[in-house]
This record gives sequence, structure tokens and C-alpha cells, in this order.
Amino acid sequence: FAGIEASSRERIATMAELKRQALTEALERYRSLGNLFLDAALVDPRVSEAFAARDRERLLELTMPFYAATREAYGIAQYQFHRPDARSFLRLHKPAKFDDDLSAFRATVVEANRSRRQVEGLEVGVADLGFRVVRPVAGPDGAHAGTVEFGGALDGAFIKALEAGLPEAAREGGFRLSVVSTNLAGDYFIAGSNFESEPGEDPAAALAALDGGDSRLEVRGNEAEAFYPLRDFSGRDIGYAKFL
Repeated sequence: FAGIEASSRERIATMAELKRQALTEALERYRSLGNLFLDAALVDPRVSEAFAARDRERLLELTMPFYAATREAYGIAQYQFHRPDARSFLRLHKPAKFDDDLSAFRATVVEANRSRRQVEGLEVGVADLGFRVVRPVAGPDGAHAGTVEFGGALDGAFIKALEAGLPEAAREGGFRLSVVSTNLAGDYFIAGSNFESEPGEDPAAALAALDGGDSRLEVRGNEAEAFYPLRDFSGRDIGYAKFL
């Protein structure tokens, strides 16, 4: 928000809200896209049959063409099938790696398998922050076969695409965004940014200053920063989005 007079705080708040709305809508697109993608992937009954039969080669044959045709266009970072015990069965984005136990750090997968209900929302991964849609899959006999996941990362490419699609009103004051999150060890990292490689503030203090609220605006002279909390699928605060 460079170049905006401090006396225009209300205007700055309006501009910040427009940027936040753009981010929220991008996350909703991940949600909608995930549901559409999984609908399309599972419409062929042979997919659930191969998964229930634990026929990895057949499942790969059935699902890879669709994944290969859509991953770049839609920013698909994760397309994966998991066993009921939360072990990876097939990663379309990394087919050679499977049978590893995800239960210690993929709570969405554990919950979807436990509840037999779809789980969706933000989740910290091994090396990223992503939006996940995890859906239970039933075999031909109706028995629970495991889960399938669609995921997109909140990384630099996500921010670049978000900026490219901004409405004109949201461009006022510039568009600089950092997505700051905790990792699996509880340390903070920048998941994505279009202007910095390290947080320019103390992340723990910045998140604490939000104090469970939905926003915080700081105006200093003719510059301003807006902070918005990021909450995972369970409602837990895991980081924040910072607009400058």
C-alpha cells in the first residue's frame, strides 16, 4: 500500500479487504476444483475397482492420462490415493514412492479414513502449505477402500496466478503478498511470496497480535501492512497472509 496517506486509513482498509477477498476466492477455487477433479476421476468405476483390488499398475494406467492433461493448467500439486491406514498407495505426482506411513503428519488423510467423510481445507505438508480435498473411496462391494486426495500449494506460483487474475480494484496500492505458515516442526517459513524470501517481522508475534481475530491493519506514515490469519481444516491458526 505504498504512497497512501495515513489519513486514508478507511480507504486502506477497503483496499486490503479487496485483496483478502481475492485470496479467499482463490482458496475457494481450490475447493471447487478439488471436488470437480475428484468427481471426474472417480466417475469411471474402474478406478475404484482397481484401487479396492490394490492393483497399482491398473490404477496408474487409468488415472495418469487425466492427471497429466490437467496438472499444469490447474496447479495440481497433490493427486494421491491412500490406504485406510493412511499409507500412501499411489502418488500420481510421484508414482515410484508408495507404502510410506502418512499418519504422523497428514491429519486430513487420517480423519477422512476414520470418519469416512470428505475433509477439506488448509494443511501443512512435509515441505509446503496446501489446500487439500480428501475423499473416501468405496469399492464395488461398498466397503471402504481408502481415500483419494487433490491438493494445490500456496506457493510462489499460486501467488503469481492470483496476481494475474486480480480485478482492477484490488490492484490499487500495489499487490505484495507473503503467505507465512508453521511447518511440521512448528517453525515458521514463507510458503509463498512475491517480494521477500524471509519474513520481515517476527512471525510468532505477528500471529499472536491477531489474537484470534480476523484481521490487523498497521499504518506507518504513507505505508501500510494488513495481516489475516490462516486456519487449517480443523480451525487451528497455522500462520497468516500479509499484504503490503
